[in-house]
Amino acid sequence: TRKAVGAIVGAQGKRPDASVLPMNVGRLVKACLAPSPQKRPNMRQILKVIDVILIDTAIADPNGKKFWRRHFFQRDHVTWRELETTLWQCYLPTYVFTEGNKSSTALKQDLVKRMSYLRGALLHMRFAPEGQDDFISMESLGFVLNYFGPLLDARGQMYSFLKRLHDSCSQNWFFGKLDTPAACLLLRESKPGSFLVRYSTSTPGYFTISFCTGSHEGSSKLAIHHQRIKHNPLEDLFVI
Repeated sequence: TRKAVGAIVGAQGKRPDASVLPMNVGRLVKACLAPSPQKRPNMRQILKVIDVILIDTAIADPNGKKFWRRHFFQRDHVTWRELETTLWQCYLPTYVFTEGNKSSTALKQDLVKRMSYLRGALLHMRFAPEGQDDFISMESLGFVLNYFGPLLDARGQMYSFLKRLHDSCSQNWFFGKLDTPAACLLLRESKPGSFLVRYSTSTPGYFTISFCTGSHEGSSKLAIHHQRIKHNPLEDLFVI
């Protein structure tokens, strides 16, 4: 953050104020400035803490952080196959692959479909069909969790997260990562009342509704408006 950078750069040779830094950054700075060289961390220890800091920066969701630290620590990219398999093992019912009854088969088909939409969201696509094994970054996971989190519900499962993501990404009006000029270009030939929903380009985790109305002057010219939707991914709360 700017405040953290300012605390370090602005010190100008003086001891930076660790209290204004993110927790792990502050601890690292404080340890590195220990009066006794023997109490300062070595490079291996420093790099390990930096890896933790990178995860904390990329993923805001608490369970998302724990997941990446536990399974992909010191890696900033993993294959989709690795990510999908690990998510299934941790947070989804694996029995659907071993039981052959109708209910298990139907649940498996539903979850596989929802996971394909997760893959699409991570790759900034509406829907990602099976194909090459793309690489997924921890930043991409953090990005998606900002909009559709939390990752886990009260039971420690991720079905609710997948449902929220699928319910939005499967709609024709949802365009995901789309900036304001592109939204205006898509809507300029539309009728009053037409709209689309996209990620906010100014505030991570917020959404934006771009919609058309008739001109206030009574002409046939359209007016395009943009309304931001506040979103708290940790509480699954939306406010216009």
